[in-house]
Amino acid sequence: MKNVRIDSDSSTWTPLTLINEHDEDVQIPSYDIKPVDGIHLKSSFPQQFSVHNKMSKNTNIMMTNMSRLNDMMDFDLIGSSYPEQFTTSMLFGSYPYTNTTASYLLVRELSEDTPTRDYILGERVFQVPNDEGVLENVKIESWSYIQDTNDSSIYFVVTLHDDYTCSVSHDDNFTNTYLTLSGSPATDDYGFYFTKAPFDDPTDSQRFGYVINKKYGFMCLYKQFEDDTYYIVNNVGTYSLDLQGSTEGSYKDYPVSSVIRFIPFKNKQHN
Repeated sequence: MKNVRIDSDSSTWTPLTLINEHDEDVQIPSYDIKPVDGIHLKSSFPQQFSVHNKMSKNTNIMMTNMSRLNDMMDFDLIGSSYPEQFTTSMLFGSYPYTNTTASYLLVRELSEDTPTRDYILGERVFQVPNDEGVLENVKIESWSYIQDTNDSSIYFVVTLHDDYTCSVSHDDNFTNTYLTLSGSPATDDYGFYFTKAPFDDPTDSQRFGYVINKKYGFMCLYKQFEDDTYYIVNNVGTYSLDLQGSTEGSYKDYPVSSVIRFIPFKNKQHN
């Protein structure tokens, strides 16, 4: 056996640094081991309290004494209020007060994984096959005075992606669809639909500008085009969503018909 002599002069030793492969926003606290004689080391909290280690090909499982996660690592995360989500109903024609023309935006839910969904704003007639397979006219209504507020069809997830853009989606447990604007008001050929988003990431046609009052529960949605800013309004004549340009009419800030009443909320952040 060959004898090996360890130089006790610590100045010739290179301290070892533990390198953990984890996200750069996660820090694992460590402390220095500096003996009078010998090598200088760095040890992490999990290593200090480790009672058992088990290694496989790609995993190292470390069992420790009972500890809290924040004792073992720190999270240096960037605090931001976006994206911010809330679930709410959307009532049109109810500003400043609710009247007989106020109606909920309602999605006609289906038990099939198809990419689109129809919406109702007030009332709409659909042809539905009966038990004998014969098509019959069925009217669905969403007027505020008859709408069941426990109906899941009138609830949407509003996602505020940043200070300027948001999206509105509805999930009926088969398809998650987003409010979508197809076409352009420049050609007077446009329409609103609820459609799926690629990889569930809303496209530009599924993102809208917004003005919001969280405290009292009012918001407006709009879309910017080259010639003007167009607000989404409730067209009571056609029972549908429509666009109205900012230069149309005599209103000061936004058309009254574009104001949507939603359930007020207060965002809660857990640090």
